[in-house]
Amino acid sequence: MGNMIYDRISSICKAGIHTGVIKEEGGLVEMALSGEVERLYALENNGIFSFEVENAKHTFVVGKPNSIHL
Repeated sequence: MGNMIYDRISSICKAGIHTGVIKEEGGLVEMALSGEVERLYALENNGIFSFEVENAKHTFVVGKPNSIHL
């Protein structure tokens, strides 16, 4: 799981919960910068709501440690 794209203002921990990498109790996540994205779509997942963002200049992805491949 993981590799949904988040805007730089997003919480890394909440992004980890949103993608299903960790639970609310916490855990380890890996984060990687992913650059400019034309549009990020709103999505509810695992009790976390993400917001739509246009022209996100600085984005990131989260995944389980050693699992991110861009």
